[in-house]
Amino acid sequence: DCTSLTKITCLAATPPTIESNTFSKYSVELYVPAGCISAYQSANYWKNFTNIIELEPELEEGATFEYEGLTYMVIVKGEELAVIASENGKYSGDIVIPSSVDYNGITYSVTSIGNGAFSDCSEITNVKIPQSVTSIGNSAFWGCTGLTTMIVPHFVLSIGDNAFAYCNGLTKVSIGFRVKSIGAHIFQNCPNLNSVYWLATECEDFTQSYLAPFDDSVTYFYFGDTVEHIPAFLCNGLSNLTSIEIPYSVTSIGDFAFMHCDSLTKITCLATTPPVIGSNTFTYYNADLYVPAGCKEAYEAAEYWNNFTNIIEIEESNVNLFINDFAINAGETKELAINLTNEIAFTGFQADLYLPDGLEIEQEEGDYIFELTDRKGSDHVITSGKQANGAIRILCFSIKLNEFSGSEGAVVKFRVTAANDFVGNYEINIKDIIFAQTDESEYQLPATTTKVEARMLAKSITLDRTEVSLKATQTTTLLATILPDNTSIKTVVWTSSDEDVAVVDENGVVTAIAIGEATITATTTDGTNLSASCKVTVVPTLGDANNDAVINVTDIMVVASYILGNTPEGFVFEAADVTKDGKINIIDIVAIANIILSSETPDETQLAARVARQTALGSRLFIDDTSIQEGETMQLAVNLTNDIAFSGFQADVKLPEGLELCQEDGEYMISLSDRKGSDHVLTSAMLSDGTIRILSYSMNLNDFAGADGALVYLTVKATQHFVGDYEISIDNITFTQADLTEYSLEPTVCRIAGTVGIEGIEAEQEAEYFNLQGLPVANPEKGGLYIIKRGNKVSKSIIK
Repeated sequence: DCTSLTKITCLAATPPTIESNTFSKYSVELYVPAGCISAYQSANYWKNFTNIIELEPELEEGATFEYEGLTYMVIVKGEELAVIASENGKYSGDIVIPSSVDYNGITYSVTSIGNGAFSDCSEITNVKIPQSVTSIGNSAFWGCTGLTTMIVPHFVLSIGDNAFAYCNGLTKVSIGFRVKSIGAHIFQNCPNLNSVYWLATECEDFTQSYLAPFDDSVTYFYFGDTVEHIPAFLCNGLSNLTSIEIPYSVTSIGDFAFMHCDSLTKITCLATTPPVIGSNTFTYYNADLYVPAGCKEAYEAAEYWNNFTNIIEIEESNVNLFINDFAINAGETKELAINLTNEIAFTGFQADLYLPDGLEIEQEEGDYIFELTDRKGSDHVITSGKQANGAIRILCFSIKLNEFSGSEGAVVKFRVTAANDFVGNYEINIKDIIFAQTDESEYQLPATTTKVEARMLAKSITLDRTEVSLKATQTTTLLATILPDNTSIKTVVWTSSDEDVAVVDENGVVTAIAIGEATITATTTDGTNLSASCKVTVVPTLGDANNDAVINVTDIMVVASYILGNTPEGFVFEAADVTKDGKINIIDIVAIANIILSSETPDETQLAARVARQTALGSRLFIDDTSIQEGETMQLAVNLTNDIAFSGFQADVKLPEGLELCQEDGEYMISLSDRKGSDHVLTSAMLSDGTIRILSYSMNLNDFAGADGALVYLTVKATQHFVGDYEISIDNITFTQADLTEYSLEPTVCRIAGTVGIEGIEAEQEAEYFNLQGLPVANPEKGGLYIIKRGNKVSKSIIK
């Protein structure tokens, strides 16, 4: 869908792999490296392009070419160019030098205007030099008699000898503030040059008078208010200069800077501390020297300044023309006001407005838009125009000499737009301010400076994570990334959707509070209110079954209670399920004991790897078949036969109806045998369906002793009507070892007979005995369940 695409340059010597739909248009020009056209003409899908063109080999330094009317020379291979003299005659008309040139698949930066590049091009009428140019060569514009204005951009660092010599039509020049070195006679024989705007802040001194750059035609010389040093010999021989203003920023003036300025009658120095000068900076001292109010004594005491015979303090003015400090966002349009504070009435004014690069005044059909406020008189008009030094001169007057109303407030309004890359701290300056009264009195006001904070707004914000899981009391730090990188205000406000679950501080540090979910959000503070969020899930801490942030024996009790059919208050299933197998049993109790004994919460993946469920084929938990008389109480032995050692177990015992588990002091009469370890404990509970759940474990992970015999005793009682054949089942049998290996044992069933005893019959009494299958038994060797026949009396009885 790149419908505007007209040119594709691919610098790969081997055609990259593409698909049939990588490009939607094959009619555009395809430029490929020299010698590679056949490879592209045969490559899949590349061959669909109808116009494949080979690029020329990369140009070496010193190579020249012509592009869009200008001739260039490569000065840094693959990177930089200089504009040079045309090989096809002289340049003419308006010349616009581009900041970059795309040639032969390479984008070059134009950084220099070569020696003699436009020399003797008398038909050139205007030249626009881009900000990319840092040097202007010797005689670069020599003899360009059609030029009337020359603005040397702020990024130019050096100007060569005779660069603008013999430019007879030149009237105004502006020297950018970064110029460091200037060659000899750069404006020699420019007889109409009358106005110079010198903005160079730290230009090197000229070493001889004959090297001074300007001829005596100059009548107006302006120094920018960022100039710190006025070079030696700079204004040497400007015999038609009548006045000069030295800005407050100047700290030193070189030797002979104003030598032979014979018409100079007024010098205004706005620096509150006298700049350092030499004995010959000024060659005579009869001119009036104006200094800031309160600074006369300092100048009278300063070396060489004290040679001036008439030092006058500038009266403090109660009149001020200014723009308030402001902030503006890149790409934003903002209305500004020029304010006038005045204790006396004025009818008109003029002022030069200096805007930083990247800040443009709104225009209509090429004219700047300035609007007078309601402080204007009935016929006040305002007009403006750009000066050679880049300043915008504002002129406001009344034909009928009406005065501005009021004594404070905005007098002019205008709108400015910041470029998309306008970022940083800048200044707007209003200089050369002159007000007029109706009696033609003139007031010159000091320059004013407005501070501009140029900001880049955030375009996007992202967090380094969109989801994170934490356990209670754990912390993590979220990182917010705001783009673009040069966003001016990169602070954010952090918030939590539920501070009962997780909180976040001003640095993005998240602290988990309680189980649940919360959304942590970072929001930009530059007015864009962009935001990015991360879902924080506070998960249980393994083993902290009661969610009190401590893992101890209470958690074992809580889990045991849950296994036995109760759900204690505050119970957290996910925390109790230490083995992460989706169920809670004896293995989780042993795992919690492990945590307590090691004082460490195990890594979940490591723990899962350690938990193994096996079937213990050589182990069995069972009750032997037995019988019980109605109303009788007896102790049932739950036996364990085991070929491996166990440290804990749980099991469900189901008693038949009529056989009851005895209690003592409200506790079920279930006990461990002497196979228990020193710290084995046993607990039990009756579940809602009547199942007896038995749970035994060791806090020190001791094993049960032996390999055979009773492990648990249950005391039971048969009701008065418990007669017949019944079953006792043991199910859900789980044993565990100290290393968390889990074993499942097969369910077992025992038979129990409920009998009615025969009064007066004992086991040793003579009788005929039969087993339950009707086969005779000669002499019962032990007590048991028999059919007893005595005479004609038959009964199923238990023999003890």
